[in-house]
Amino acid sequence: MIWAILLTSCVRQTHTSKNLNEPKMFYYLRAIHNWLNKTNLPIFIVESSGYTFPEFKNTRLKVCSFDLQNQNSSSQYEAKSILFAMETFKEELKDYTHILKVTARYYVEVERILSIVREADIVFQSKVDHKTKWNNSELFGFRNGLEHEILDPILEEGLMEHAIYNLSLSHTRIRLPPIENIYNVPTGGNGLIVNPL
Repeated sequence: MIWAILLTSCVRQTHTSKNLNEPKMFYYLRAIHNWLNKTNLPIFIVESSGYTFPEFKNTRLKVCSFDLQNQNSSSQYEAKSILFAMETFKEELKDYTHILKVTARYYVEVERILSIVREADIVFQSKVDHKTKWNNSELFGFRNGLEHEILDPILEEGLMEHAIYNLSLSHTRIRLPPIENIYNVPTGGNGLIVNPL
């Protein structure tokens, strides 16, 4: 499998976030810096509030930015953002078989893990709750070309965590080992710290 990293961000405070004082920009800048300096992976980012990350001009970071408004859930923001990025970066991503989507506030050491992951359509992070059919979505991987099958239902249903859990029933899949949330970065929605991811 040949991997590319797709970071998702929304610098603007959204109505879906409950933590109004979160230092989002600090998390984003630190994580992006680490992705660029601690990995050799191709790094793409989609920013859904129009910010262009000028701090990383003239680096290998590939940025696409647009201003998305008035979605019902952060999952819908993220699903639309990923679809926008996959279309925007279509030519640049064509040689990568798999995309690892990572919420941009996180830097996780996955390069070595990705190099030994066996072939699968979907790659899940370790946090799952089978009782509620919920798979955490701070990071998940998918075969390039499956993005509409994965993300279109989220535009209807609204929750990424349920949608990606349901994919485990119909696609080849693997689960990543627990991965350290190195800086104990909280989630955007409820401010909880998930560690490991």
